[in-house]
Amino acid sequence: MRIWRTVRTREQILDNLFTRLRGDKQDLLGYWTFDRDSTAAATTSVRDEGLRGNNLAFSPKRPRILLSTAPVSTDTAQVRSALADVRTPFHDTVAGAPAASEYADLQFDAKGETLGVLKRCYGFVRDGRWHLVTGYKVGDLTTEWVGQAQFDPQLMGYIEGAPPVPSENLTDKPDGFPAASSVEFTEADQVVHSLSASKTRSTNTAFNVSFGFETVADVMTVTAPLGVGTASPLAEGQLLMAAQAGLEFSNTWSEDTTVSQGRNTARRTKLELTGYTEDPAKVLNSAIGPRYVPANTGMALVQSQTADVFALRLAHTGALVAYRMLPNPDIPADWNIVHFPINPRYTKQGTLDGAVGFDDYGKVTDPDYPTATGYGEYSYFKPRDAYALKRRITRDQQRLQAYYESISTEVGHDSGNPAAEAQAKAVLRSMGMSAELQSPGSPGGSATATGFSHRDLVNTYVWTAQGGFFAETTEATDAVSETTSGSYDFTYSYGGSFDLTFGALGLGWAFHLDASRGGGFSTTRAKSKESSRSFGLDVQCAPSNDLQRRDGNGRPKYDAAGKPVLVPGKVDAYRFLTFYLGENSANFDDFYHKVVDPTWLQGSNAPDAAALRQTRQSSAKPPCWRVLHRVTYVSRVLAPVPPPGAPPLERAMRTENIASNYELIKRLEPYVRPAATSSANLAAATRDALAAQLPELLPHAAEITEYLGHYFGMAN
Repeated sequence: MRIWRTVRTREQILDNLFTRLRGDKQDLLGYWTFDRDSTAAATTSVRDEGLRGNNLAFSPKRPRILLSTAPVSTDTAQVRSALADVRTPFHDTVAGAPAASEYADLQFDAKGETLGVLKRCYGFVRDGRWHLVTGYKVGDLTTEWVGQAQFDPQLMGYIEGAPPVPSENLTDKPDGFPAASSVEFTEADQVVHSLSASKTRSTNTAFNVSFGFETVADVMTVTAPLGVGTASPLAEGQLLMAAQAGLEFSNTWSEDTTVSQGRNTARRTKLELTGYTEDPAKVLNSAIGPRYVPANTGMALVQSQTADVFALRLAHTGALVAYRMLPNPDIPADWNIVHFPINPRYTKQGTLDGAVGFDDYGKVTDPDYPTATGYGEYSYFKPRDAYALKRRITRDQQRLQAYYESISTEVGHDSGNPAAEAQAKAVLRSMGMSAELQSPGSPGGSATATGFSHRDLVNTYVWTAQGGFFAETTEATDAVSETTSGSYDFTYSYGGSFDLTFGALGLGWAFHLDASRGGGFSTTRAKSKESSRSFGLDVQCAPSNDLQRRDGNGRPKYDAAGKPVLVPGKVDAYRFLTFYLGENSANFDDFYHKVVDPTWLQGSNAPDAAALRQTRQSSAKPPCWRVLHRVTYVSRVLAPVPPPGAPPLERAMRTENIASNYELIKRLEPYVRPAATSSANLAAATRDALAAQLPELLPHAAEITEYLGHYFGMAN
């Protein structure tokens, strides 16, 4: 029997229901076990086994000892002691030897505080069925908060690794080449709320005065032959003269007030190159030596919940029993980063085209691309897919421009091309942008400052070992503005007139006066919201441009003429494209079916793998953005003496003292670039240039033309 001064949870009560209390006695008011010591002959009370000594005195009649059938023992209620022959209704039978296992349990007490319990589980078979008995408390565990972990992540976007670098160039540096390349995706939102009010007051005063006179003169003729006759007008005349004057006066006062508040939110997602130095005992290409092997790792941006991680330890020894996680109710879903290995058969960092330099026998291929000795699309080198994707993005931009040009600005008149407009509207809808932004008069067609389009971007970069770097980048900005205004106008006026006429001196005189006064005021109030979103890519790429060979002591080598001896197979120039693809469900599907390493995703116990398995959904595929890289041109230093298996073109180039593919292209580029408009024109220009400049290479014109086509971005 136990009496506590604190509230006990149901699980705490069940943990100690059929067994003695182990520890945790600080909140006990009384604990009576009714054991043999309390019923001895010399005992006068039932002793309190707690910490307060609340013994219970016997009544005049001493208690008797009975054989109890209560399942109180040092084990779970279903287990019967082999030394006691007392059966209870809780005991159970088994068909074979039972199994027992102990585990850690993390609980909350009535106050919401965590506590740890070590429990035991029994498994047994009876009547052909497996039974499991859990929850027997072995003892208390101490809880230790060790950190936090994420769970229930939602994939928002991912970067397929840092920009590609050739690992055959990453040599002869003790500390390696961390951060030799990096990519940063920046997305900035700006929202400005404005309130404005204006008041205008005015007064007007006007005076008009006129003064004039009028006279009339008549000449009469008289006819009176008999002394009496008639008079008739012979001539009449009238003179009217007037003078006028006017005066007007006006005055205006205005007041304008504008209040605005803005908020800028910027999100930057950056991934840098990492890796390790190759084991000298397991060098892939002995002709180059130990390399800095880049990690083929990508990064996923997720929004996830947060869980607290607790370590459960034995109280008396401090030994770790288990880790347990509990969701943290105080932290909402927030941003997190999950790193993942990229499928090496999809793209592999450190090898641009499936090869890792040359040795004495020719090209050295990466273990994941054993067939990369010939021309083909391996690792990042996928020019056909790269330029197809680039053309698709260019077409979308052109269709968007055609849409804006098709919209007429004439009110009530549509002079656009309906077919082009419908096509461009489909492009806008595919990018997540309302296609009715230009029709504010139509129902539901007004612009809103909350939605933006999802643009796709493509940037081009060229790196050379001579210290050159070229970048052609694009940034996108979308802006939406809303303005709502109302006005109130009031005007008033009053006036009078005065007229005076009289006659004097045979003249008629007139005087007229008009006077008026008026005024008015107007009030205008407006509110506006301006939203803009800009996003772009920032790529840094700086692999080693040291192509010189070194001896065993690390000293550089020179030829008889004192010129540096270059290492055959090292990359002296390459070009790559970096794409940003806006939010789309296809990106989510590609992530799990192409990008992430399937072996790691399915079989790894790493927390990142477990998190990505939670984000995978078979039915719903939430849209997410994506950053990827593609190499479209690679040039390597050729060997002075081509190996026996070298291609014929490589042998011919060495005969002409052309050290690399890049050097060959630079010698032909001035003659063939104007013809890089079609395959036929390029082939003709290449043959003419080879015939004039390098006739020994004319038999290889077809192969050189194909190589130039890839360099100029003409691959189909």
